[in-house]
Amino acid sequence: MDIDASLEISSKPVRNIVSGIKTITHTIIPEKYRLYEDNKKGTLSSPIAVCITENGMLLIADAAKGKLFSARLHYPVDVVEITGKLNHPIGVAYTKEVIYVSDLTEKAIFFLDLKGNSVYDPDRMTIKQLQKALKDQGLWENKDRTLKKADLQQKLQKWIKDNQVSTESSGNVIGSGQKAKKLEIMDHEIDAPAGLCTIGADKLIVSDLKSGNISMLTLTSNGLTVTASTIQIVYTCIPLIYNMVLKDNYVYFASSDLAKGGIFSIERNGEKLAENVTKLVSNGSDLKQAFGIAVYHDGLVLTDIQDKKIKLLSGMHRSNTLTDYAGVGKTGHRDGVEAEFQTTSRIVHRTGYNLRDRHCCRICENGH
Repeated sequence: MDIDASLEISSKPVRNIVSGIKTITHTIIPEKYRLYEDNKKGTLSSPIAVCITENGMLLIADAAKGKLFSARLHYPVDVVEITGKLNHPIGVAYTKEVIYVSDLTEKAIFFLDLKGNSVYDPDRMTIKQLQKALKDQGLWENKDRTLKKADLQQKLQKWIKDNQVSTESSGNVIGSGQKAKKLEIMDHEIDAPAGLCTIGADKLIVSDLKSGNISMLTLTSNGLTVTASTIQIVYTCIPLIYNMVLKDNYVYFASSDLAKGGIFSIERNGEKLAENVTKLVSNGSDLKQAFGIAVYHDGLVLTDIQDKKIKLLSGMHRSNTLTDYAGVGKTGHRDGVEAEFQTTSRIVHRTGYNLRDRHCCRICENGH
């Protein structure tokens, strides 16, 4: 940026105008102002779900392409395909370098271990990771302290080869890039897994799109695969729960069902969820049709797919106040102060270490 432009942007008249603006919408995928091969028109077809990692990387599930992408939030945004050939990815969650993706067509949840900590990948593991893996499996010997990385890799690879026969069932591995494996739920089936929410590194909450059941699972890794067992099922009888989020001692979720849906909460008591569900806002009034939900400072930020707006919910369990955050309620695709949306779906907000992260939400628009 040249000096004249910098001076104009920081001038008092411009500052006065900007100070009165609450929100500005800006498209980051596809890149609109520069020719950039990794972020051009058509990069995304129908982005349906988004989450953010602890280092600020966006993870985006594209339902139409059947792919999972990562987006590095620099300018221009770098978009990379993580894995392809998913059938109908509809939800995505992340914890401790592991990505979980719900696939509606496959009626399954898949996972990808990015660093090789949960599912060992000796070729990508550091010396410390290799040593820890050998110790965890009871393979470590004192003489192994002098082994080079290649020798540690060979020793762990032999153990994997000797033990992987029973875990590599057909149909578990999908994708054209990194391998995504099917999460085996040991004690019950989830017919239409959709919304995903992680609690720490070893718990996953899953919504069933058809029944409205919300299952809390505990995740276990043996170095070869990740399995899940059910801690609890909450029978909400509320269909079309696409998205859930954890805030304080509550799990909040959005249902798009016009008759029964809205924004709800379930209190979390230690390792369990309460059996009763509290409705905070109903679909059909100030909130036409809820879809996406995310934590935003002391409240929640929501996508209203019928009203074509982004809305804020504050004073949960007290006033339950709903206000407009972005969008003018018109169908279109327009950036700026008077934003227009086609179909807003998932939304994510990250409380980061800088001003941009604290006041910035990322939204999937799957109608553009």
